[in-house]
Amino acid sequence: MKKLLFTFLIALIAMFSQAQSVYVNGFGASTASPADPPSTLDANLSTGSWTIASGSFSSLAGATGEALSMSSATATTNTWMLPLTVTAAHSLALTSFSFWNRASATGYTNWQLDVNGTVIGSGSVSASGASTGTISISGPALTAVSALTGSVNVHLVWSGGTHGSTGTGRLDNFTLNGTTTTSGCSGTPANGTATASITSLCSGNTTTLTLFGASTGAGISYQWQSFVSGAWSNISSANSLTYTTPALSANAYYRCTTTCSNSGLSGNSNIDTITVHPLPAPSISGTASIFSGASTNLTFTGTTGDTITYTDGTTPAVTVISGMSSVVSVSPTVSTTYSITSATSSFGCTQSISGQSATVTIISPTDTIPTRDNNLAMGNPSGATTATTDSNNYLITKYQYTLSYNNHNGMANWVSWHLSRAWTGTSTRCNCFTQDAALPAGYYKASTGNYTNTGFDRGHLCPSADRNGNDTDNAVTYKMTNISPQAPILNEQTWAALEDYCRQLTLEGYETYIIAGAYGTGGSGDTGGTTNNIASGKINVPDHFYKIVVVLPVGSNDLSRVDTNTRVIAVIMPNTQAANAHTWDYYRTTVDSIESITGYDYLSNVAAPIQAVIEASTDNGPVPIAAWNFTAANNVATFAATTYDDKLDTTASQKNLTRGATAAASTGAHSFRTTGFKNNGISTANTDYFQTQIKAQSGYELSLTGLNAAFGGTASFFAGTGVTSQFAYSLDGTNFTLIGSPVTSTSLAIGPINLSGITALQDLPSTATVTLRYYASGQTTTGGWGFTSADSGVNGFIIEGTIIPTGAKGAAQGATSITVTNYNNIHATIYPNPAYDKLYIDFTADKAGKVNVRIVDLSGKKVYAKEIGTYQNGNINIPLNNLAPGVYITELSIGDQKIVQRFVKK
Repeated sequence: MKKLLFTFLIALIAMFSQAQSVYVNGFGASTASPADPPSTLDANLSTGSWTIASGSFSSLAGATGEALSMSSATATTNTWMLPLTVTAAHSLALTSFSFWNRASATGYTNWQLDVNGTVIGSGSVSASGASTGTISISGPALTAVSALTGSVNVHLVWSGGTHGSTGTGRLDNFTLNGTTTTSGCSGTPANGTATASITSLCSGNTTTLTLFGASTGAGISYQWQSFVSGAWSNISSANSLTYTTPALSANAYYRCTTTCSNSGLSGNSNIDTITVHPLPAPSISGTASIFSGASTNLTFTGTTGDTITYTDGTTPAVTVISGMSSVVSVSPTVSTTYSITSATSSFGCTQSISGQSATVTIISPTDTIPTRDNNLAMGNPSGATTATTDSNNYLITKYQYTLSYNNHNGMANWVSWHLSRAWTGTSTRCNCFTQDAALPAGYYKASTGNYTNTGFDRGHLCPSADRNGNDTDNAVTYKMTNISPQAPILNEQTWAALEDYCRQLTLEGYETYIIAGAYGTGGSGDTGGTTNNIASGKINVPDHFYKIVVVLPVGSNDLSRVDTNTRVIAVIMPNTQAANAHTWDYYRTTVDSIESITGYDYLSNVAAPIQAVIEASTDNGPVPIAAWNFTAANNVATFAATTYDDKLDTTASQKNLTRGATAAASTGAHSFRTTGFKNNGISTANTDYFQTQIKAQSGYELSLTGLNAAFGGTASFFAGTGVTSQFAYSLDGTNFTLIGSPVTSTSLAIGPINLSGITALQDLPSTATVTLRYYASGQTTTGGWGFTSADSGVNGFIIEGTIIPTGAKGAAQGATSITVTNYNNIHATIYPNPAYDKLYIDFTADKAGKVNVRIVDLSGKKVYAKEIGTYQNGNINIPLNNLAPGVYITELSIGDQKIVQRFVKK
């Protein structure tokens, strides 16, 4: 029905339009020519000269009707063409046509007329000359020519008939009938929706925008625009439904204007925003001069989430920016230049990087042999003197250590000593507690009996094992001025573990300067309750012990080698039986924290600018998170860790050291041995191995940084070419990767193994379990070999690493927290330190009070202050974006209680 109605309408239009001629040409009044203009031409049409495909035009001057003629030797097929052009925004509808044929030949001449290839009529005319009459166009042809636009080509084809010498196909009075009408758009055009093929891209890339749903057709035009300098500007030659941008370097905004020329109205599409992500542009710093094998930090600066690829000239490595930077520890043995080669942003934008490098130069120390150095090299914390009137700050200098004695407390304020391998040896504990004759007359001299049945250990400040190089040195550590009342569990476990760690550092090429002391009153021993003093009030029982450890590579001129990168460990531990609730690293704090409590200046000989940095930072260096002391172990199938960080999974299967199928237990004092190790080389397919597993508890991330082990065995097994050792790791418990290269040694140690460069062992979530294996291959096919503890103060196998709360790296890569407790029992954890954009404080107090936070710079100028409200515990989030890099002091007060803590803003 629709088709019939449409045909009827077309026919109706044709009926009422036949009388209107849109083109008439009689070809002149004298000489006919193809260029003769038409006598009638519709105002909305334009035309050109007639052309012919074959034959030639000729003029017939004086001929009847002065017709246009085409000469041809024979009556072959010939085609004439009339070009017409319909003006813009108009259309042409043809309804009928007519023409005259004035031929001199006899017979009939066939003709056919088409428009743009559509035949609209055909027939034949008398050779003696005749008119076609008006022929109406109908059927599909009428539909095809009812809305012609643009270029219209009319073809008249002649064929057949005979002719005389004057030719055939004379054309005269050619007439086309029809109408021209306005066509295309009207009113306001549809604006459409501009949509980019890519709306978020990397700098330097392009995108193509397409306009969907806008008006189309005659009279419609498009113009793409961009927003530049606060105004919309037309983009040259961007006039179609699609537009491809140039390479973009910043966010861009585009829209398209659609205009109807008939109405003069236009409309704008939506604004399509193209987000352009910058290419990463990281930098590296950390140029330094160090001793071979020592560690130093490379700092990569960029945008959070950037993945940086760098190289030491041989091996590529990857680090990820968190909190604007990433700190990577390196330990080169030769001078090495570390260069950034490429970087990929969190969005995925990648580019090659050049010109960013840092060189670590290896220097030869003047003295790499451990020596016995000045116990007071870092300074006299309290300014102690030898004046006998200074009874509560009396200086006692011994060859083995130096201390400040407090006669009122009956114990030392602090003890300071140097520790290196030069001080340690094989002398056994003398257990010879004696009064110190160095105390002046009239001073209280504690005796060993003062501690009997008190519930407290005779706790060494300078440990016995730090001075076992000879019997004399060891005996001096038993002077009662070096002894303080310590809760037994603190003394024998948590405090002892830190002492062990300090000695372990000397086996790894370091020397340390240590200051230990105590403060406060009221400890809790194994008799329970709180004890304020012993010896009838002559000896104070402190509520906390502290220790400060300055770590340096073995060398000389130690004080001059302390710089802002020097590792400083500071801890405060409660003097209670509950101290072992955490491993010693949990109690790490800052030197500033201890100074704020005691009022002492512990590193007074260090340059003030260096002090400001190292005293404000909490150590975040790798520590033993799991260790096995094999004292008294012999022929055991499994052995549980004796030190195990409380943030690790504590199931027995995780803590235990176990064996492969062919590594059965064998005898050996203070050892974890087997006779199963064969001379079969190192392979992860071997079943002669020792194994343990380790994983973080929920809410924590684990990074492994090192392994260390001491060995023992029968001489036949490691004599000659020695024992070859190698560790391996796996994250699925099945597929193992060997760590580094195999080490062959005839000694009982292979040295520390650095794991910090193994990306797979860093930032592991609590769902990941690391399985570690030790493989060995020996000189013979029999003989015992395994881990051993040479004495009770040495671990036989150590795993080092860091365990931090999940997501704690968000503010600063490698940053850690500061935990502070004051006399009034405000317990606050301040993190991260160093800090970047935010500082967090978690606090709890013994009672609720009005909470205020204030930050001042080192000149005392207030840079931040806020009253939080009345709380007993909570969390504070402090923005640091407006603070310049430097050292600041945080004051946290709850009611009349206050904690003061220094931190570094990067």
